[in-house]
Amino acid sequence: SMNTMNRRIEIINILIIRRHTTANELAQELGVSIRTIQYDIQALSPQYPIYTKPGENGGLFIREDYNPHFTYSDGAGKFA
Repeated sequence: SMNTMNRRIEIINILIIRRHTTANELAQELGVSIRTIQYDIQALSPQYPIYTKPGENGGLFIREDYNPHFTYSDGAGKFA
């Protein structure tokens, strides 16, 4: 299974590609609990423009205009 850093990189990548997901969806895909995903989102929020919306069409989003100029896969201590 992936370590925490790799999982968080993957969450950001998923959000950038899909622009919308849910904690439930991420938990199932990444093989961890919803609680773990919630901790990940809390940890990522200060560094990335992630936001959550409640309700039927809610879930996790990354700000539309967010376009990173670097790759997440280089793992250069961004989550230290």
